[in-house]
Amino acid sequence: MGKFATEIKKSLKQAVEHSAGKRELRTTIVAEPPRELDKEEIRSIRLKLRCSQAVFAKALNVSVKTYQSWEHGTRKPSGAALKLLTIAEENPELVLG
Repeated sequence: MGKFATEIKKSLKQAVEHSAGKRELRTTIVAEPPRELDKEEIRSIRLKLRCSQAVFAKALNVSVKTYQSWEHGTRKPSGAALKLLTIAEENPELVLG
Protein backbone atom coordinates (compact mmCIF):
# COMPACT_ATOMS: atom_id res chain seq x y z
CA MET A 1 0.00 0.00 0.00
CA GLY A 2 1.34 3.44 -0.93
CA LYS A 3 2.05 6.23 1.54
CA PHE A 4 -1.04 8.20 0.48
CA ALA A 5 -3.35 5.22 0.93
CA THR A 6 -1.80 4.51 4.34
CA GLU A 7 -2.43 8.12 5.45
CA ILE A 8 -6.05 7.97 4.24
CA LYS A 9 -6.61 4.70 6.11
CA LYS A 10 -5.07 6.16 9.28
CA SER A 11 -7.24 9.30 9.02
CA LEU A 12 -10.41 7.29 8.52
CA LYS A 13 -9.60 5.16 11.56
CA GLN A 14 -9.09 8.32 13.65
CA ALA A 15 -12.40 9.75 12.41
CA VAL A 16 -14.26 6.56 13.35
CA GLU A 17 -12.62 6.57 16.81
CA HIS A 18 -13.58 10.22 17.27
CA SER A 19 -17.21 9.62 16.32
CA ALA A 20 -17.33 6.72 18.79
CA GLY A 21 -15.96 8.97 21.57
CA LYS A 22 -12.68 7.03 21.79
CA ARG A 23 -10.45 9.80 20.48
CA GLU A 24 -10.27 13.55 21.11
CA LEU A 25 -9.45 15.54 17.99
CA ARG A 26 -8.44 19.17 17.83
CA THR A 27 -11.24 21.41 16.61
CA THR A 28 -10.60 24.65 14.79
CA ILE A 29 -13.26 27.32 14.61
CA VAL A 30 -13.04 29.21 11.34
CA ALA A 31 -14.11 32.84 11.39
CA GLU A 32 -16.99 34.00 9.25
CA PRO A 33 -15.91 35.04 5.78
CA PRO A 34 -15.69 38.81 5.31
CA ARG A 35 -18.78 40.53 4.00
CA GLU A 36 -18.80 41.65 0.39
CA LEU A 37 -17.82 45.26 -0.24
CA ASP A 38 -19.37 47.40 -2.95
CA LYS A 39 -17.39 49.80 -5.11
CA GLU A 40 -18.20 52.81 -2.92
CA GLU A 41 -16.96 51.02 0.20
CA ILE A 42 -13.74 49.97 -1.51
CA ARG A 43 -13.09 53.52 -2.70
CA SER A 44 -13.95 54.88 0.75
CA ILE A 45 -11.34 52.62 2.38
CA ARG A 46 -8.67 53.87 -0.02
CA LEU A 47 -9.61 57.52 0.49
CA LYS A 48 -9.65 57.08 4.26
CA LEU A 49 -6.08 55.80 4.01
CA ARG A 50 -5.17 58.71 1.74
CA CYS A 51 -3.66 56.50 -0.96
CA SER A 52 -3.65 56.70 -4.72
CA GLN A 53 -5.07 53.71 -6.56
CA ALA A 54 -1.53 52.64 -7.50
CA VAL A 55 -0.22 52.79 -3.92
CA PHE A 56 -3.24 50.98 -2.51
CA ALA A 57 -3.08 48.30 -5.21
CA LYS A 58 0.59 47.72 -4.39
CA ALA A 59 -0.23 47.45 -0.66
CA LEU A 60 -2.88 44.84 -1.49
CA ASN A 61 -0.50 43.04 -3.87
CA VAL A 62 -2.83 43.33 -6.85
CA SER A 63 -2.41 45.08 -10.18
CA VAL A 64 -3.66 48.63 -10.55
CA LYS A 65 -6.01 47.38 -13.28
CA THR A 66 -7.52 44.80 -10.91
CA TYR A 67 -7.95 47.39 -8.15
CA GLN A 68 -9.55 49.85 -10.58
CA SER A 69 -12.02 47.19 -11.72
CA TRP A 70 -13.11 46.76 -8.07
CA GLU A 71 -13.50 50.49 -7.59
CA HIS A 72 -15.45 50.84 -10.85
CA GLY A 73 -17.65 47.87 -9.98
CA THR A 74 -16.80 45.76 -13.03
CA ARG A 75 -15.28 43.07 -10.79
CA LYS A 76 -15.60 42.21 -7.11
CA PRO A 77 -12.79 41.19 -4.81
CA SER A 78 -13.12 37.78 -3.21
CA GLY A 79 -11.20 35.48 -0.93
CA ALA A 80 -7.91 36.79 0.37
CA ALA A 81 -8.32 40.18 -1.35
CA LEU A 82 -11.65 40.77 0.37
CA LYS A 83 -10.16 39.77 3.72
CA LEU A 84 -7.21 42.12 3.16
CA LEU A 85 -9.54 45.01 2.29
CA THR A 86 -11.43 44.37 5.53
CA ILE A 87 -8.15 44.37 7.47
CA ALA A 88 -7.10 47.61 5.74
CA GLU A 89 -10.38 49.19 6.80
CA GLU A 90 -10.03 48.10 10.44
CA ASN A 91 -6.23 48.27 10.88
CA PRO A 92 -4.62 50.28 8.09
CA GLU A 93 -1.17 50.13 9.68
CA LEU A 94 -1.09 46.38 9.07
CA VAL A 95 -1.49 46.86 5.33
CA LEU A 96 0.38 50.11 4.82
CA GLY A 97 2.91 49.76 7.64
